Amino acid sequence: MTTLPPIARIASLIGDPARARMLSALMDGRSRTAGELAREATITPQTASSHLAKLVEGDLLVIEKQGRHRYHRLASAEVAHALEAMLVVSAARPSPAIGWGLRTPGFGARVSVTTTWPARSPYNWPSTGFSGAGSSSAATRGS
Repeated sequence: MTTLPPIARIASLIGDPARARMLSALMDGRSRTAGELAREATITPQTASSHLAKLVEGDLLVIEKQGRHRYHRLASAEVAHALEAMLVVSAARPSPAIGWGLRTPGFGARVSVTTTWPARSPYNWPSTGFSGAGSSSAATRGS
């Protein structure tokens, strides 16, 4: 039996469209319940529960318990960095109609790529300036 390289294991977790939508929803740094993430991914709560268990097992998400509620969030800044890099790479690809440009199928308006580093970030990552959840660059800089 052959084992998958670590990158293949992570890529298979992130590559599922429903899981990608849930991970994208968590890019703003907030924790969310399974029900909220199910709605975000437009899947049933039962299906979301299965996907979330895989993401937790794959060390991409962690669960925080508050009373009887369970909240999911990205496991680390490294996970946020990896997702950010994938969003940037997937967004900048040639478009047959307009040449090179920002295209984000599946993420829609949730992606905003800026040319400046975010002044405030839940993960404090100084990278390409990705600001999740549809933030404008002005809002990200605090202007």
